[in-house]
Amino acid sequence: MHPKNFRIILLILTLSATSAVKDYQNVALDLHDTLRADHLSPPLTLSDDLNKIAEKCADYYANEFQGIDGSCPYKTKDMGENLYANVGIDDTDEEVAKLAINKWYEELQYYRFSKTNKTFNDYSKTKHFTQLIWKSAKQMGFGIAFRNERSEYIVAVGLYTPPGNIDDDNDGRHYKENVLKPVEFSHGARFMKDEEFYGEGGGRGATELGRMMTILQMTCLAFAAKNLIGFDF
Repeated sequence: MHPKNFRIILLILTLSATSAVKDYQNVALDLHDTLRADHLSPPLTLSDDLNKIAEKCADYYANEFQGIDGSCPYKTKDMGENLYANVGIDDTDEEVAKLAINKWYEELQYYRFSKTNKTFNDYSKTKHFTQLIWKSAKQMGFGIAFRNERSEYIVAVGLYTPPGNIDDDNDGRHYKENVLKPVEFSHGARFMKDEEFYGEGGGRGATELGRMMTILQMTCLAFAAKNLIGFDF
């Protein structure tokens, strides 16, 4: 074989090996970006390195440690991590990715945006949500593994850089900057209580009532002005 042709084949094989993103990883990225957009967080990019480490971590939790506790030896302190495990399901990897990410996102219902740090929020109930939408995160990886039969025990792992859930000496600055309320009428807004979304004493009902009262007041003023000065509106 001509040396030039050999180099071309080697290059093609190298590119194929480094870009072998699995379908479920693309599904995970798309769902992350959709949910992050509701909080004005920029889209993420898939990292080959993070994908590989996430897969190794998923296999570690499913088959070596046989549980999920954040102890994966393959990740570093520079990575944020989200974990999900389930039993008795036989879903495809794509469906498992959706189940995991939606489960993480549903923690939004426990997060209080007016109390933005670990001290005032129950970190154990909200840490997956805050990591998922953490605004300054740039890259992600996703891995899925199972023990023996899929339905016996299946694990999903999300890894992120830079990591989220940064401690900030209880002043809440990092959380205020990186965990924003969902935009009004978005998917995420449905998980929030009215007083949390609009502020204490407010709410969708209160907002609509205020609008109706304003219209009524303007109508009454116009009617009074017409009677007083005889001007036809």
